[in-house]
Amino acid sequence: MAVSTLGEAMVFLDAQEKPLCNGIVYLDDRCPDIPAWIAQKTDPYALYLQTGLSNNQMFSLCRYLWLRKNRPDVVER
Repeated sequence: MAVSTLGEAMVFLDAQEKPLCNGIVYLDDRCPDIPAWIAQKTDPYALYLQTGLSNNQMFSLCRYLWLRKNRPDVVER
């Protein structure tokens, strides 16, 4: 399988490297509220210094947090 994207994309795999859910590309907009939640929990500038990325919903952390909240079965596996 090959995937090409302009931004971050993610596919969660199990121990046998089989996809646990559909891949999520950087333009996915399922988590518009999560950047505000992250900003309440951490300093956005400190996050930028650690990751080199700004806090917006294209950031993989946002999609991971959405999956953790809405699809814990995927994250647990």
